[in-house]
Amino acid sequence: MVANVQPNRSALLKHLRNTLTEAPPFCSGTLQLPRENFEFYYGKKQTRYIDFVEAAQDPSSVGDLQRACEAAPFGRNEETVLDETYRKADKMDAGDFVMRFDVERSGLIDVVRQGLLTESEERKGVRAELYKLNVYGHGAFFKPHLDTPRSEDMFGSLVVVLLTPQQGGDLILRHEEKEWTFRSDQLLAGQSDRIAFVVFFSDVEHEVMPVLSGHRVTLTYNLHFEPDDVKRPHAYRLSLLEPRHANAGAIKDALLAYLSNPEVLTNGGTLGFGLRHVYPVSKVGGDPMSIVKKGLKGSDAALYQACNALGLTPKLRLFLNEEAGSYMFSSMKDLTENTGDSCKYFDRYDDVDEIHNERLSEDLEAADASNDSLDYGYGRRSLNGTQSAYVCYDNDACLDHFYVEVALVAQAKLIHERLAEWGAEVAGDAQDEKVQDSARKADLSE
Repeated sequence: MVANVQPNRSALLKHLRNTLTEAPPFCSGTLQLPRENFEFYYGKKQTRYIDFVEAAQDPSSVGDLQRACEAAPFGRNEETVLDETYRKADKMDAGDFVMRFDVERSGLIDVVRQGLLTESEERKGVRAELYKLNVYGHGAFFKPHLDTPRSEDMFGSLVVVLLTPQQGGDLILRHEEKEWTFRSDQLLAGQSDRIAFVVFFSDVEHEVMPVLSGHRVTLTYNLHFEPDDVKRPHAYRLSLLEPRHANAGAIKDALLAYLSNPEVLTNGGTLGFGLRHVYPVSKVGGDPMSIVKKGLKGSDAALYQACNALGLTPKLRLFLNEEAGSYMFSSMKDLTENTGDSCKYFDRYDDVDEIHNERLSEDLEAADASNDSLDYGYGRRSLNGTQSAYVCYDNDACLDHFYVEVALVAQAKLIHERLAEWGAEVAGDAQDEKVQDSARKADLSE
């Protein structure tokens, strides 16, 4: 009977891949707020006032707000440009308005943790930095773009959609060839005391579709990791629509089941994972991998934790895929201001392309290349596996930081040493009925 057949190596591998990629890179929902939270003040010379609850019935006040805004630019590589064929919208800087809504007191920081971070990171310090107000009037839009990588501790964005009459203006999110649609107009239809929100990782491509009528008014917050957590209140009457964060326990179980199979790395060897997300690093040197390690996102963080828990000694490596070959390296030196960046690397993996395309490979053969160097041009970097002649960012050019791809490598011991070390875990978690059943289904689907 099929139920008695133990899943083979390829089925366990497919189950591991599915487990790593099942959590979406965002969460969204609505939040009920006290009436005073909808009061909004703006204007440098003459203070103006909007009550966004009343604005739902009187949209003229939103028109006044839009006229007080400036045309919104966006970043194209290292330039900040105005181009209404790519982005048509208006913006107001954070210093030019005050709203009584307090993102810290609202409990939305807990939503960020629940929706994006792994269980072990739910107490991690998160700071929400108010960045811009944007107004999208009739016909306004913003074609595909990424968040500008502003600092190494920035990991995502929170977009709050205020209560205004609107149709259209859907936010499309894309990552790893998957697509999701956030329809704030539908979420807020008929509401009088709620905001809509969406939280996503900074390397998730997003696009604002044209507004068909009314105004789409948003507050954007940059999300940063902080060293210490501060206890925050729970969200008031929260409706969270999307699934919770990556399940670190399930990822560990899937990895344990895979490595407990005697067909896998019988004589020991190296496991390689191409991480799902790209990460911002500084253009002025430093130790990028120590920064990236502190800011791992979603299932990337869960995978690192799983490898650590199983004693696999995970290490992070910058990943570079060039015409001359594919490379991993741990440090970047000799940055130049002209043609590109000369990067030192210490390992070259002949089989590294499998990591990039298949997200997992084994037995990577490393050749010593510690004295070599290569040129790395920012404009030719690969984001999420696709080459782009240029990359567009949300509001400003990318001046001090850029995104890099990252791989994780981990060392597995001999099969009998692994099994002896894990002992009861192999007998329990690795043979868990849910893991085995999921792996068998993956095998049958091929």
